[in-house]
Amino acid sequence: MLDLPDVRKLRVLREVAARGTIAAAADALGMTASAASQQLASLERQAGGVELVVRTGRSVTLTPTAMRLVEHTERVLEHLEAARIDLSTDPADISGELHLASFATAIGAIVAPALPHLRERFPRLDIGVIEQDPEHALRALATGTIDVALVADYDLLPSMAPAGATLELLLEEPMRLVLPERLDPAGAPVSLADLADERWIAATTGTSCNLFVHRACHQAGFDPKVWSLSGDYGVIIKLVAAGAGVALIPSIAQTVLPPGVVIADLDQRAVRRIHIATRSGSQHHPGVTAIVEQLRHAARTVALELAIAAPSLTPPHEARN
Repeated sequence: MLDLPDVRKLRVLREVAARGTIAAAADALGMTASAASQQLASLERQAGGVELVVRTGRSVTLTPTAMRLVEHTERVLEHLEAARIDLSTDPADISGELHLASFATAIGAIVAPALPHLRERFPRLDIGVIEQDPEHALRALATGTIDVALVADYDLLPSMAPAGATLELLLEEPMRLVLPERLDPAGAPVSLADLADERWIAATTGTSCNLFVHRACHQAGFDPKVWSLSGDYGVIIKLVAAGAGVALIPSIAQTVLPPGVVIADLDQRAVRRIHIATRSGSQHHPGVTAIVEQLRHAARTVALELAIAAPSLTPPHEARN
């Protein structure tokens, strides 16, 4: 018979199920791989010696018993989150501290415009904003460091499936080309293949946007000659204006264009999707609900300004591996 295990051990098992290796699960939880292995071993002892994971090289496979335990774990963690909310928050008086993580372009285009309205409507709600890339934001959400996250994924790249999180599609924005005036297509869509001989400016190596540029160009039949890198889309646009190359950026990253630069559409589908991510069980927290509603409103405003798609928001789904 399984003794009641420490919730931390259940979190480790859930992350292993989601990420496939003990090292990746440990990284997501901010602990060492050795500590995560010890937690799993302790969990197996509490289960009466029943085997939960089968190690194969660096990867692990969960046994059927472990998979059933993961299903129970999801429900346990969701109920614990709901209990924390019920005990700590007065629905009639939304107050307290909440933290929101987002990548830089969404902070500027969506989060910053939403904050004044949130402060006006809920003056007792203290909201902290943290700039984080989507992968780190989802880890922070899983560990409870932050409460709401704006995250993004791209066509041609694997979709995100964070354990214990709810994703809600907020915005779909086309990727657009930033070109020097000598390549101005006069309003016509541009094929990436036509830019195979150009130098490229891309986002910082290791980011999803950088990987997307390489995948999109490869699909068009060439590998881009990336000569310049920057983590700031404003800088990328200025580099295009300076003649350093061409670039592919998300729509909301468009700023006031300097002289000598034009924006062009692609002749193929290429979008970045922005999602609101919340921890399973926290969706009914009044403060979280207030933040989500205001982010939706700000995103719709951005969509109207840029003439891009703000999908009718379908009910959020549980994103689990």
